[in-house]
Amino acid sequence: MASAFQPSEGFYAALQFHPNLNTAGSNFMELHQWSLATFMDDSKVEGTNKGGFLREMTTADRNEKDRKRILGSLAAAYNGVMHTRSGTPFSSMPDKVYMTGGTWPQKVQKFKLDHFGMADFNSSDVIMEYSSGKYGNKPHWVGVSLKEKEREGAANPPLINNAFSNYIKDNDDLVTEIDNHRKKFFAGVIQEACQEGEPLFGLTMPGNGSGKLGKLITSMNINNMQDVEDIWAAKVAVMKNGKQIMLPLINLKSPVDMLNRSGVVENSATDSVSNVFRKYVNRKLQSSSVVNPLFQGFLDIMNRPDVRDTIANSLLNRVLKLDMYDEMDIWEDNEFSFYLVVGVGQFTASGPSYQGKAQIESLESLLVAIASVAKGQTTLVVDEKATKAAAAAKVFFTLYKGDVGILTVELRYGGNFKSYPRFHANMHPDFLKRIGQAKIQVLQPLGM
Repeated sequence: MASAFQPSEGFYAALQFHPNLNTAGSNFMELHQWSLATFMDDSKVEGTNKGGFLREMTTADRNEKDRKRILGSLAAAYNGVMHTRSGTPFSSMPDKVYMTGGTWPQKVQKFKLDHFGMADFNSSDVIMEYSSGKYGNKPHWVGVSLKEKEREGAANPPLINNAFSNYIKDNDDLVTEIDNHRKKFFAGVIQEACQEGEPLFGLTMPGNGSGKLGKLITSMNINNMQDVEDIWAAKVAVMKNGKQIMLPLINLKSPVDMLNRSGVVENSATDSVSNVFRKYVNRKLQSSSVVNPLFQGFLDIMNRPDVRDTIANSLLNRVLKLDMYDEMDIWEDNEFSFYLVVGVGQFTASGPSYQGKAQIESLESLLVAIASVAKGQTTLVVDEKATKAAAAAKVFFTLYKGDVGILTVELRYGGNFKSYPRFHANMHPDFLKRIGQAKIQVLQPLGM
């Protein structure tokens, strides 16, 4: 599990204050120590969880893999700061930098937004303060959402990682329809797994579920929603960290994990196989000659005229932050600019590498680019080739406005099949071209 404290964010904040940034990378280990000291200087960097960040930024007592990862984050942050300086109007040191991890510092609380069900709709990881504004005497603040990757040509990390449920929770009828679809699919997977020769052969409804004790799952009617609900609600007893817990049957890894209790039939044929049921479920979620029926059903519902625009609008706003400036109530006394920065860097046996071109996108350019396609009809189109090639519990699709791809989206399951799948999304190459054209029109941050 990734830490809540990303070292690249701390390094990016500290490096804003380096007096000789152009040559700082020549002594990389010295730069690392300088960054740690500067980050802890409260007159330069302010945050409520600096200790947590510092632990993730420190290489002492780390194994070689973690050490390379941390120093790679430093290289990416260094690359990001250099390109922020050269690719935006903000080429000088800020007066101060604020970390937003955890509780936002009091001085930047006014920029925190709760919108589209997101408490962090303003996804700035760091906020830089310039007391001298661009359009007068107002202070100018620059929010940066920071990502990192090892090589310029590598795929960008996802801009969002949101549960599907966040996009439908305000529509009770839609929630019911989606829930019934996924419950029926997974109940069918469990029932198939209970057939002879499969990993759960002979399993009865566990006594702790809502079904009747001793009723074979294979005898239940998958077209009857009450039977589906019973299978979906079923739990089995397992040991975790030395304690007995009740685990949803769909999340069972292997029959051998089940405690020997009434209503559970052991399967000696597969007891010794690690993760045999988890692997079985994952295979059932893969796409082969056609898109997996669970994901196809999700996409069919999402593409309905009464649903499509709502899903698309939510995706666009969550990824691109299109409403951010409209939702802020700070313009009378402040100026604010928002940037997406993807720094490029890594640390290998040969040392640091940070020569790739960072991606720097202003919210202003995104707004101009999206305005150019606003009248295009919204469609969600499956990328069947990528979906089938992935051979995983996921589906890929593209959000189009007219014939212009805006977002590449991945809808995927992790380890918990009881939860909704999650959206990962990035900007489509078509849209990045539009942004490049928009940058020509946006020479300065917006003045409000």
